[in-house]
Amino acid sequence: MIESTTPKWKGNYIRNEVKFDTSGGTKAYRYADAVEYNKNGEVVAIYQVGKVNKNGTVITRESKAIEEVFDY
Repeated sequence: MIESTTPKWKGNYIRNEVKFDTSGGTKAYRYADAVEYNKNGEVVAIYQVGKVNKNGTVITRESKAIEEVFDY
């Protein structure tokens, strides 16, 4: 469960459902499930949960959202 994500490093904090500008992508913005910030407010990790097909591959719309959060 993403709500129970805890920081990997001491002094960091987690924010859930963080909006990212992805205006160069297929949508103007996307939301990451959780983002870890250091004490200076810099992003150190992005956590995104993606649904998968029966064969174990990520659903296309989920993978596109993940790519756009990281690319833009």
